[in-house]
Amino acid sequence: MKRFRELPLPLLAHLTGTVLLALLVVAWVAPQVQWLQQWGMLLGLMVLSVVFGLAKVRLPLQQQWISLGTTAITLAQLTLGTPAAVACGAVVAMLATFVDWRGAGNALRLHSVPVYRALFNIGACVLAAGLAGRAYEALHVYTAGLGPQAMVPGLAVWAAVYFLVNTGSVARAISLSSGKPFGQLWRQNCLWTAPGYFAAAALAAGIHLTYSFFGFWAVLPLPLLYVIYEAYREHAAREELQSHHIQELNRLTESVMASLAMAIEAKDRYTREHIHRVQYFAVSLAEALGVDEGQREAVRLAALVHDVGKIAIPERILTKPGKLTPDEFGRMKTHVTIGAMILDPVRFPYPVVEAVRSHHERWDGFGYPDGLRGEAIPLGGRIIAIADVFDALTSDRPYRKAMQVEEALKMLRQGAGSQFDPELVTLFEQIYPQVCTGLANIHSGESELPGSEERVRLPEQVFTEIAAAAGEDMAAALELSQTLLANPDDDLLRRTMEQVEALIPSMTAVAYEVDATGEELVATTVMGSYAAAIQGMVIRQGEGITGRAAKAQRSFLNASALLDVGRVFDPDEHIELSAALCVPVVVRDETVAVLALYHTSYEIYNDHHLRILSTMAAHLASAIESRRQSPQDRALAADPATGLYNARYVMQLLDQRLPLAAKDGDSLSVIVLDLEGVKGINQRYGHVAGDLALDAVAAQLRRCARQKDIVFRYAGAEYVIVLEGAGQEEASRFADRVREAVDEVRVQDGVRLGCSIGVAVFPEDGASMKSLIDVADARMYDEKARHRIIGLPVASSEPSV
Repeated sequence: MKRFRELPLPLLAHLTGTVLLALLVVAWVAPQVQWLQQWGMLLGLMVLSVVFGLAKVRLPLQQQWISLGTTAITLAQLTLGTPAAVACGAVVAMLATFVDWRGAGNALRLHSVPVYRALFNIGACVLAAGLAGRAYEALHVYTAGLGPQAMVPGLAVWAAVYFLVNTGSVARAISLSSGKPFGQLWRQNCLWTAPGYFAAAALAAGIHLTYSFFGFWAVLPLPLLYVIYEAYREHAAREELQSHHIQELNRLTESVMASLAMAIEAKDRYTREHIHRVQYFAVSLAEALGVDEGQREAVRLAALVHDVGKIAIPERILTKPGKLTPDEFGRMKTHVTIGAMILDPVRFPYPVVEAVRSHHERWDGFGYPDGLRGEAIPLGGRIIAIADVFDALTSDRPYRKAMQVEEALKMLRQGAGSQFDPELVTLFEQIYPQVCTGLANIHSGESELPGSEERVRLPEQVFTEIAAAAGEDMAAALELSQTLLANPDDDLLRRTMEQVEALIPSMTAVAYEVDATGEELVATTVMGSYAAAIQGMVIRQGEGITGRAAKAQRSFLNASALLDVGRVFDPDEHIELSAALCVPVVVRDETVAVLALYHTSYEIYNDHHLRILSTMAAHLASAIESRRQSPQDRALAADPATGLYNARYVMQLLDQRLPLAAKDGDSLSVIVLDLEGVKGINQRYGHVAGDLALDAVAAQLRRCARQKDIVFRYAGAEYVIVLEGAGQEEASRFADRVREAVDEVRVQDGVRLGCSIGVAVFPEDGASMKSLIDVADARMYDEKARHRIIGLPVASSEPSV
């Protein structure tokens, strides 16, 4: 709990102002008290305030408690007027602040509360009682001649003013403390209590009338009222127990759903904690929108399980570092319908399934799976769409680094009215200052998300095992490939075996190299147990598991390790190695090495392990082939289809150039171009025609480029052009020229190609070639998506002119 001087200035002003106004009320009513004539009645009312203040009744529908102290305050107003109501209000406020009497066995519990908080609570109650009493007295002047029924409008006004002042001051304090909107807080936490205030006033009126007619005998029904109160309290306790049981069942169901969602999420190392961040953003947006409790719960639960359908998406698609093919993207889109089918049997009391199914719909109707448009998209889906995209933009992904928050918000604004509900985007921007602290904590890892103490937490080993089984190790294999190709003069075998050891279980890992004669394999790289004994071991082609793998160029799974390692141990030695996994490394139909893993357990290796090791062997083969070339040949090797520089050479060259450009203050732009229609040409006319199309485009790009610019083929039908000394404006003009040049290209039967282009500028968009290409690539895909949405032709068969 913060000290008074540590509170925000607006909150300090509100607390101080409330207490000062309460003191003015006390100064106003104090002279009106007739202490000698009314001391007995006043004392009795204050005692009644203590009794009623301790008696609390639970409202089952809201799972909240209200005090009967309001009845005592109202009764004081009716009996002795505003001064007595103010005094009783102070007593009730002190009890509510310091005392709690609703635990098991009616145990009395005392609270330690800061002085400023106690003064505020008492001041708010005194201020409410004073203003309500003034309103009651003002109205009573006009209704005094109506008899007992005059009490009805007066009490209605009294209850309304007391309710508004009391709840309003408290809600305002909480709003200033938490940063949440006042209106939202008041509606969610205070508005529902209004009937309790009017009911308390009605009960006070009944007691007052009974006392007026029967005098002292009015106390006789009090024991009956106590019995009724105890009976209701017992009933309420049972209801609470049953409600608690239902809540526990709901919490258990939600925990199971959360575990499933987190297990699916663990398949992708880039989306760890994604569902909880999306839930945080989505619930914040729903609360700011002021939706009802049912819709808010629907958003909370749907955000938790919005990607549950990815259980049916292959890992090769989920973890693919590059762009998806049309077929892969089509498969990816099915995750929303599959998720809806998985969740449909669960009888949610809220529209959870609808939100999950629709969170990839677009405001302009070009989303999936149903092509819904505008407000036809369920509100939960529209909310989660914004939260999902915002988190994706501000998180690292295989194809790009996380964006800055300001840039992500800018992209949301750009998508307002096309991809997103424009009103929700505006509201999200407005509430961002309230959630930015939580957002910073998410990215820094310094604290947990709100509500994290109630979240399902899976052991870290679970994430490790799932990620390994789902393809994280395959991504690591791709990273190894890049490392080997970038450093062909390193110890390739050792680098490879280090990565293999980290991904596949083994007691001993061995890389055997074929010697100069081609007849024998030598254990040149050995890691793990028995390394000293196995190092330098020789196996002839066709012998043991390794020799057979080399000669037949085939892999062996869970073969006997003793067929290899038994030759270096004495017969009486106890050898623990049992299972072997062997994969040959083949370069141009020649076996150059064998990768072998040995383990003490039987049948430990499976097809997944074999696939990983085979991938490693293929990457190693490419690196070995590259190393066999001369350094000059490796650096200047041209792309066979276009004759352009290869990507690796250019990337290395430019990574050396960028620090110099930064030092000299030079600008540099990177343009990524992706051709459309090449796949169709390959399918219709064959790959020779496709290569001719690639070469024709390369020729056009060379004509557009200046002598100092660099053009190279990046991958597939993608080209990269590096413009020396060009900023954003020059690069944009160059991109327009390139579009016109590509539009002039005609291939067989006059087929015309289309293209999408993205531009990135150094140093604004990145400090390395990889980061610049990633940014330009992302912008290129944005342009491609816009073309697809508005139906621009990307390839046609116009006859050549």
